[in-house]
Parts: sequence; C-alpha cells; structure tokens
Amino acid sequence: MLKKIAAIGPESTGKSTLCRQLAQHFGGLHCPEYAREYLLKNGTNYQFDTLLTIAKGQMAAENEHMKMGEAQQATTGLLFLETNQYVMK
Repeated sequence: MLKKIAAIGPESTGKSTLCRQLAQHFGGLHCPEYAREYLLKNGTNYQFDTLLTIAKGQMAAENEHMKMGEAQQATTGLLFLETNQYVMK
C-alpha cells in the first residue's frame, strides 16, 4: 500500500517542484494537482459548484496513481501529492 505525502500551501510556492524532486529522490510517484489542469483547460472563471468537479478530478488522479504504484512494486511505496482535499476545503 502506498503512503500519501501531500504538500499544502498557497499557490506558486514551489509545491509542484518539491513533489517532483521528492518523488525522484525517493523513487516514489508524483501526482500533479488536477485543479491546474482543469483551470488551464476551462479558464479561471468558475463557480462554487466547480470545486466539486475539481475535487473529484483530484481524487481520480490520486486513485490512478495509487493503482500504478501498487502495480510497480519496485517503488518505495510513496506517493507525493501536490495538493489534497484540505486545500479544497
């Protein structure tokens, strides 16, 4: 089972870079922030209801990375997340 390690904090503080580097250093996996992808594709003008869509997208990405990690038994068992549901809250 993978252990999730989430970086939380304000935007543009280096969470993405940190998570990529930690995953590389420790041989773990890196799960990007879904909100960034969503907002680049759909624009930054969103409604409160859009947060649920983004949260579901983040959970789907995390679940996909968990499956990949379980299939790759050579990993260290660490999944580095650029964000998590605490940030959504």
